[in-house]
This record gives sequence, structure tokens and C-alpha cells, in this order.
Amino acid sequence: MTVYLDQVWLLNGVVDYLLLSVCGTLTASLRRRWRLLLAAAMGGIYAVVCLLPGWEFLENLLWRILAGLALCLMAYGPGQGFLRRSLVLGLLTAAFSGIVLLLTAGFSAPAAMIGGNVYYPVGLPLLILTAGGSYGLMSMVLGKLTHGGGDIRQVDMTLRGKRLQFTALRDTGNTLRDPISGEKVMVGSWTLLSRALPELKLRQEDFSQPQELMERLLRNAPELRPRLIPFRSVGVSSGLLLALRADRICIDGVEEKLLLALSPTPVSDGGSYEALLGGIT
Repeated sequence: MTVYLDQVWLLNGVVDYLLLSVCGTLTASLRRRWRLLLAAAMGGIYAVVCLLPGWEFLENLLWRILAGLALCLMAYGPGQGFLRRSLVLGLLTAAFSGIVLLLTAGFSAPAAMIGGNVYYPVGLPLLILTAGGSYGLMSMVLGKLTHGGGDIRQVDMTLRGKRLQFTALRDTGNTLRDPISGEKVMVGSWTLLSRALPELKLRQEDFSQPQELMERLLRNAPELRPRLIPFRSVGVSSGLLLALRADRICIDGVEEKLLLALSPTPVSDGGSYEALLGGIT
């Protein structure tokens, strides 16, 4: 049986791109297409190298795990949720392998063993079609188990000249507005301001005392125009959130005019997103 390395690279690259894309959807991770393409291309190269004489050791479980971690790191970076994304990617890979094995075994000629791996003598178009069908099936089934699709928005925000990119959940229950201007409010994690102003060494407990923090910001960063916004939520009859105006906020590439309120407690279920949007998009 002849195996063409260019086809191995292309097929594995396509599969890795699809798996990384599903992983990003399920974990609500910020997805940059160029990073996904780069990671997928490197995944294809890894698959090719595993077939070269003397490099078969890369096929063992430890190297596969390390390769998966490297792809996840390349696609999404080392930020919050890296281990969670890596675990999800591993589970997706196992599920995908099972689906492809089932489909190809049912519709292909007998398999061949090469370097300890199973290969099916079918055309590349059929394999890519199988991969695409498996991707659609996993997206449809697994997407119902978590926030995804239209629920998650990509936010590109500039705060005091520093660019922050993160994901936000569109929550129609978030009706928070500035009582003075009537502007809509995005509720974000306190860590957003901490990343934008590292010199202030802000801590989580600082945001539990918004009045004192506002005075501190008025002295050190008056251009943010900090203010207090009253809110009510489940279990909280009333309270105040520190709010400020970013230089620029784009949601899915569209610039929006809204305030950023900062929560002293996590806004997501497991750290999969860093802000809550109302019905603004």
C-alpha cells in the first residue's frame, strides 16, 4: 500500500483544524483563524514525521499527549483555561477517531498496518468528506451541551491604550444600564481592568469596595471616567459596580457604544468567558 505524505499532511491538517474549531466553540475560547491554521499545519507535519523511518517513537501515547498540548497552546495560547481546552481537545480527538474508524471500516476495503497504525485504502476526497461529516455531527450534538454558536461573542476592547481580546456570553437577562445616560452595560470580570492597569496592582477584594476604588481611579486614571452603577441580581437585593468607559469596544467586529462594569466575582461557569452582554447584538 502506497501512502503519499502530502495527502497525509493535508488530511491531518484539515482534521486538526476542524477539531480545534469544535474545541474552541465548546470552551468558548477566543478563536483567531491564523492561529488555528498554523496549529493545524503543524499537526499535519507531526503526522508526516511519525511515518518517517526512525521517528516511529513519536506515535506512543506520551508524545501524542505532548503534541496535543502543543497544538492547543499554539491555537489558543497559554491563558486561562489551557488545561480545560487541552482535555476537551483530547476527548474530541478520541470521539472523532471512533467515528472515522466506524465509517471507514464500513465503507472501505480492508485496512493495512503501517508503522503500527491502521490506514484505509480510500480516496482523499472521501476521507475529507468523512471528517467534515464527523465535524458536523460533533458540533450538532456537543454544541447543545454548552454555550456556543450565537451565544458567544468575540470582544476586542481597547482600555487606556491597551488592547484586550476575550469572549463574552450574550445573556438576555442582563438588562443593566447606566441610570443617568441610559447606556447599555457589559459586565466583565475584574481581571480585565487588572490586566489593563498592571501598575496599580489591583486585587479582587478591591472591587468589593467600588466607592474606594473609584476614588483611586480618579486619582490615577481619570480618563477612564469611573462611576458607580446600581444593580440587583439573584441573592443580592442591591449593590454597586464600578463602571468605566473603554477607548473602544468591538463585538464580532462591530463597534458598540456601551460601558464596562466590573464584577468582583466570576461571571462565567468555569472561566469559559470573561463578560456578560445583554441584548445588544
